[in-house]
Amino acid sequence: TRFQAEWTMKWPCIQPLKNDPGKALCTVCNGTFRVTHQGKRDVEKHLTGTEHERLAQMFKACKPLTSVFAAGTLQNKVINAEVLFTGFILEHNLPFEAAAHAAPLLCKMFPDSAIAKKYGCAVTKTAAIINYAMAPDTRNQVVSYMKEQPPSLAVHGSPDTGTESMYPLVVRIFDINRSEICSKFWYMCLVSDSRAKGIFVQVSDAFKKYNIPWENVIGLSLENASVNMGKHNGLYTHFEKQNKSIYTTGCPCHIIHNTASYAVKETRFNVDDLLIDLFYYFDKSIKHHLNFCDQEYKKVLKYGATRWLSREVCIDRALKQYPSLKSYF
Repeated sequence: TRFQAEWTMKWPCIQPLKNDPGKALCTVCNGTFRVTHQGKRDVEKHLTGTEHERLAQMFKACKPLTSVFAAGTLQNKVINAEVLFTGFILEHNLPFEAAAHAAPLLCKMFPDSAIAKKYGCAVTKTAAIINYAMAPDTRNQVVSYMKEQPPSLAVHGSPDTGTESMYPLVVRIFDINRSEICSKFWYMCLVSDSRAKGIFVQVSDAFKKYNIPWENVIGLSLENASVNMGKHNGLYTHFEKQNKSIYTTGCPCHIIHNTASYAVKETRFNVDDLLIDLFYYFDKSIKHHLNFCDQEYKKVLKYGATRWLSREVCIDRALKQYPSLKSYF
């Protein structure tokens, strides 16, 4: 018996063998078998065999290659959307909880979008994208800049009262892509020993971890606390032992604040008391007062003694309203 073309029409997986008309090729098993004994019956025996049925089940479970590529393209678009929205959360300093509400909202906004239906980036995934995808890539860029050009380093300690304090390391570098000097977050040190030596050890470990030579650092900015600027055992003394050419400066905002504070003392006039008195005097009635004086409504700002940066803003607002205040009193 020779191979019959009608067998292929009935069973597409059964194909003729070009060099031997007495055999058939099974595309499922990827093997040949003889049909010269019983012809069609030989084909039926092969199709009902245990091995063929096992492979046929596996073959059915396999998706076509085109569907795999199509799914991959859609999946890449979904990943791209999730990364972009995560970047949006970072850029605008939004809480991670916003990510948990994004997927249902996108489905309602774009019901016909396959990407919106597949979008599934909530709090956990958002944190993972930031910590394990965005952060390493961004940090590697900063490290690359620090190795290629001289950076300035700023170290600032947090007022945490726990067992560990956070000391973020920020560098000032020249960004070639943007053609400007900019500040970039580099690394977060967790310090359990808040003495100068303990802080320096953690900062030094960061330099060793990323193989950044101390010779590259040209500037150091610290707060004016004695743990940082103490001339005998301050943090800056440990840095200068690594690189004597480092230029160290305290916080310029604190320096300006202290200068202004001492200057005001010479006037024998307490500016802080004036700002506080103004706020509480007009807290409930300033709108009526300014309407009476034909002035644009602007709230009198409250000065907080613990927030010394607010003093300039409060003084500036008081000076702008000074003519109406003088007339009122």
